[in-house]
Amino acid sequence: MQPYTLKITVPTPGTPVQLSSDISLRAVRLSFQPAQKAVSAPASFGKISVATPGTPVRVTTDTTIRAARMRFAVLIGEAGRTFLGVSGMNKTTGAGVLKEFWPTGAGGAIADQYTLEAPAGSNTLRPSDYWVDANTANEGLMAGYWKKQGSVYVGTSTMNKSTGAGVMREFSPDAFGDGVANLLELGSADGGNRLQLSQYYVDADTTSDGVLVTYWVQ
Repeated sequence: MQPYTLKITVPTPGTPVQLSSDISLRAVRLSFQPAQKAVSAPASFGKISVATPGTPVRVTTDTTIRAARMRFAVLIGEAGRTFLGVSGMNKTTGAGVLKEFWPTGAGGAIADQYTLEAPAGSNTLRPSDYWVDANTANEGLMAGYWKKQGSVYVGTSTMNKSTGAGVMREFSPDAFGDGVANLLELGSADGGNRLQLSQYYVDADTTSDGVLVTYWVQ
C-alpha cells in the first residue's frame, strides 16, 4: 500500500474544512492526528495599577477569560509592597491575600513573582477572580496568562463542534502527545479503496490549528 500525508488547517473556527474536493480520491485506510502540540498561547493584562492603596483593583472584569497559567510580578524600580488576593482581600489583616510581594526598589533587584497553575494544565483559572492592592499609590503588578490551545475535530459534512452533531472525534489539547490515544484510525471492511476523503471534514477551536491526515491507497 502507498501512504500519502495531508495537513489540513482551519482558517476560520466553526467553518469545517473538507479533506479533499476530489470525490474520486479513495483510500483503504485513514489516520488522523492533531497537527499542533499541547502548547499555550501567552497574553498580558499589562500593569494592574492601584490608584488608592487599600482599595484593591480587579485584574480584569471580563469573566469569560480562562487560563491554564497566570503569572504576577512586581515592576522594577517600584518601592512599596504589593499584594495579590481574591475578592474582599484586606492587605492589613491578610484576609483573602494569596501573596505579598517585596519591591525591587531603585536598585533593580530580581523581581518577586508568583505563578498559578491550573490542575492538569487545563483552562480553569479565571483571571477575574484575582485582585491587586499596594502600599504605594499607582504601583501594582504585571499580570500575564497562558491559555491552552483548543480542541480539533474530525467529522462529516454536517459536523457542528458546538453541538457535537456530525463529530466523529474531538482531539482535546489535554490529550496531545498521548500516542495511540491521540489517533483516529479508519479502515475499509473489505480491504479495498472504499473510504472517500471528500466525506470527511476538520474543524478547530483555534485559528490555523488542524490535523495531519495519512491515507493509504491499495
